[in-house]
Amino acid sequence: MGNTVKNMSKDRKLHLLLSLTFCRILTANALLIFLPVFLHSCRTEDPAMHGIPVTIKLESKVPGLLPECESLDIFIFNDDRLKRLDSYQRTAPSGLEKITTASREGKKIIAVIANSRLEREGWSWVNSLDALLSTAAGLQKENPEKPLMCGLAYIDMGTDADCTINMQPLLSEIHIRSIRCDFSGRPYSGEQLENVRIYLTNVNAGALIFGQSGFMPQQIVNAGRLSENDLAAFSHPEMLIKRMESPVGNETAIPEISLYCYPNDCNEESAGSPFTRLVIEGEISGHRYYYPIDINREEGTSGGAGIGRNSRYVYDITITRTGTGDPDITADPEMMMLHCSILPWTEAGKDEISF
Repeated sequence: MGNTVKNMSKDRKLHLLLSLTFCRILTANALLIFLPVFLHSCRTEDPAMHGIPVTIKLESKVPGLLPECESLDIFIFNDDRLKRLDSYQRTAPSGLEKITTASREGKKIIAVIANSRLEREGWSWVNSLDALLSTAAGLQKENPEKPLMCGLAYIDMGTDADCTINMQPLLSEIHIRSIRCDFSGRPYSGEQLENVRIYLTNVNAGALIFGQSGFMPQQIVNAGRLSENDLAAFSHPEMLIKRMESPVGNETAIPEISLYCYPNDCNEESAGSPFTRLVIEGEISGHRYYYPIDINREEGTSGGAGIGRNSRYVYDITITRTGTGDPDITADPEMMMLHCSILPWTEAGKDEISF
């Protein structure tokens, strides 16, 4: 009986020894499997120190925006089915002529974002191109003089030494080029529109950074009317409202007023997806009136599909009678005559700078 107990004890000891040895082997193999991933995540911190270098040349058709940008976030993804992140770099281009980034060899997708207004750590969750493409920006943080811009390029690292990326703002501009009143034949002929404010309502304040179309409103500010609380959340509330210094009369005024917003090209208007409106507000003979315009929805307007990305909607406006009593009721065509042109943000020469 004693020998049996001793033998059983030896068997258990042997079994335990074999189990520990097997666990050590598994642990060692696991380390070998995950070590490349760990090393890869380390090299995303400073890609210029690893891999194959590439020079990125950024272009913008909006003069002055690239030299003034505050930051650049440069992502390089594998151009395969998973499109995983290969490298990431944050840089401030001010005063620099060239910035070189790098990644491992092979077909890659380079994504660049300027003026993201996120800290470096804010991108830590982006591990694939799909994750980046699902990232939205907030209008409250925008600055029209240094707007968020982005662009994509495809490159074969190890073969291509450089690439060019066209950087597009997400913002669009609503520009009032001219405005006048023509009250001919009305009882109030000769009156002026006084205390004039021009602003945007039903503004989409959230949009996918790399989106190109299908911009359904994600967050509405100035819903139905001007909201001082909404404006208080903006770094640059002047994007949404401007005041005219002088009354508007029969003589054509050239205010050169520009407002800015994110795209909103929803097909049909509903409570959750209202059309973005340009509102002219003022007083005639002491009574307040509103002239709300559904932007790029007017009959005869080229496109007529709402606000797209990186576009400029230029209005020439003639007010012909008293308006509505509510900023959320679209002005009747008899209240005003409109001419709208749709242009890129600018038609001037393009800026070019190398990074």
